[in-house]
Amino acid sequence: MEAFTVMATVCTVLSLPLLAVSYAKDDGHGLVTACFSLSQPPCPTSMKVAAMAALAYHVEYTLNFLFVALCNPLAFSVTDIVRRLGTICCGAVLFSKPMTLLNALGVVISLGGVITYTVVSRRIAERERHQQWAEHYKALKEDDAE
Repeated sequence: MEAFTVMATVCTVLSLPLLAVSYAKDDGHGLVTACFSLSQPPCPTSMKVAAMAALAYHVEYTLNFLFVALCNPLAFSVTDIVRRLGTICCGAVLFSKPMTLLNALGVVISLGGVITYTVVSRRIAERERHQQWAEHYKALKEDDAE
């Protein structure tokens, strides 16, 4: 969480000059004029969307920091791949942007990798569990024989 706080602070400080430049170049048709105009509501739709996007981004990164502590790094990477693929596919649908054959092939290959990782890791865990039970059962039989 400390790293996230530092990252957010650095990004804010670095974006302040860009904000100042955008204020300076506002010629009456920009966001600054729209926000402070008396003829329009105080907070136009674009500001609401920007605020919601910033909140969603903050929540996503906070949850990432919480989730990474609960699993190993490889599992986190796999779930992050699924999240990114979901974002790509939802964006294509929401913005009516057709995916090229190369885009679709990339999504299929990525999903195939995630599914393969999940199946193989479950089989390995199941095999290890069976081996532990077999060793435990064997030790119990040896104790009964004595």
